[in-house]
Amino acid sequence: MFSFCVSVNLIFVAAKWENYMKFWSKVDSTFKAFSIFDSSSDLSLRNFKILRWFYGFLLLAFFNYVVFMLRGILSTNPCSDGSQTTTANESFFRKIFPEFFNVFSFNIAFGIFLLIIDFIMGIIWVISDTLIITISLLLSENFAALNEKIAANLLVKISSL
Repeated sequence: MFSFCVSVNLIFVAAKWENYMKFWSKVDSTFKAFSIFDSSSDLSLRNFKILRWFYGFLLLAFFNYVVFMLRGILSTNPCSDGSQTTTANESFFRKIFPEFFNVFSFNIAFGIFLLIIDFIMGIIWVISDTLIITISLLLSENFAALNEKIAANLLVKISSL
């Protein structure tokens, strides 16, 4: 039911997407006028922070993937799963991809193919998550800058009264 509600809301958002993008263009041009980064050194520092976060998240995600693979390798025991496993390779692939190899018979080429696909999908997932986090950080910086400019202008107007 929740998935249906989300789908219906996405249809309404998609119908108004052009208006949202026009509004966002206006907001984005407003942010440029209220930028707290006055010099190129401030901007390069900001870019350095963003790249540091981006590569930090990628490094953590890669570490997570390596730990996942090591857990699969270290917990592989050819005699422990009760099936007709004959090699450590087969036991490893059956442990990492049990859904696939419970339906299809084991083949080392399928296992390597699934491992490559799993790695690529993991990288895509991590990059998309990192991109969302980076955009969120940028937006929060821009909103903080906008709030500072509004507060400064408000204080100037109040003091001039």
